[in-house]
Amino acid sequence: MSQEILFSFITESKAFRNEDMVERYSIKELGEILFTMLITLHLLSLTRFSREADDYAHETMKYPLYERIYLSNTDLGNVISTLKNASDYLKQRDVDIPVLDLKRYLRGIRNDQSFTRSLFYKLQTRLKIQDAYLFAFRRDIIDTEPDELSWEQKKTLGHRLYQQLRRLDYKVDLLVLLQKFMDCNKE
Repeated sequence: MSQEILFSFITESKAFRNEDMVERYSIKELGEILFTMLITLHLLSLTRFSREADDYAHETMKYPLYERIYLSNTDLGNVISTLKNASDYLKQRDVDIPVLDLKRYLRGIRNDQSFTRSLFYKLQTRLKIQDAYLFAFRRDIIDTEPDELSWEQKKTLGHRLYQQLRRLDYKVDLLVLLQKFMDCNKE
């Protein structure tokens, strides 16, 4: 599969194509999906797949207002839109997502470690993340200096993230890129 075809495949929403597809998830589950996808994207940005992670982040900002779900948007973008507009899509209170901070993060994933840590703590609080696995992922990936993670640690974390997304039945588009990383045998 060529790089261009693969990229177009992973940057079109798979799990969250329309309103009906998001209605089966609760606010809590969507918050966990968002948090897990962002951690996954961050891990990928620390590997030789950083260009693909940057491209995915750029595609996520294709519709930067996050006011509705779009078929041609990434699952990450559609989850942000759903949570930001939960009253429209889920008939629940909108989640106070720091959209401007997310955009800043997506523009330069690896630019500022202290900003990244701050953003993930803010997201953890606003999304009311309670899952101990997600706390551990944040600690192991976000709170650790990037050059302190070995190739083997990144692979192990990638495998655990893959299991987390699959265990919770989140068939998001980012799984394709994560699988590509998991299949890679060299740094």
